[in-house]
Amino acid sequence: MVPRRPPPHAFHARAMVMGRHLNTMLSQLPETSKLATKIKSLQRELAEANSRRQEVSLQDFEKKDKDSQAALERLEEELAAEKRDNAEKAGRIYQLEGYVMSQHKEGFHKALRQAAHYFKFDAGDGRFNIDEDVYQGSVMAVEDIPVAGQQKPTPED
Repeated sequence: MVPRRPPPHAFHARAMVMGRHLNTMLSQLPETSKLATKIKSLQRELAEANSRRQEVSLQDFEKKDKDSQAALERLEEELAAEKRDNAEKAGRIYQLEGYVMSQHKEGFHKALRQAAHYFKFDAGDGRFNIDEDVYQGSVMAVEDIPVAGQQKPTPED
């Protein structure tokens, strides 16, 4: 079967529709061209803005990095100064602890000498020990005497 050809007036009608469509398209061409130019202009502006934003972001980042580094260095210097100060204070505390202990021992020996003088006994007797005390009628090491309200742990604990 041979395909049928459309009548000649159908070609004419179709050509008329295509002509109108082409006319409409051509009339919009200058506007399309203007829009294309505007789009390209806006794309360039966007690219420039993005580039500036990246530069600013990078500059901000670099500035913040420098500021952070400077702050870190200041804090490290302060920490080092505090450590030096603490070491000096710890040395002074150690020195004062030694002084307090020597005064404590000297006070014990002074009291022992006075008691030996008044009660006529030998102060050099080995039974007198600064690290012992009388608790509940017995002489005990000071560290073995329970503190009020606390019980000393037993070996079973």
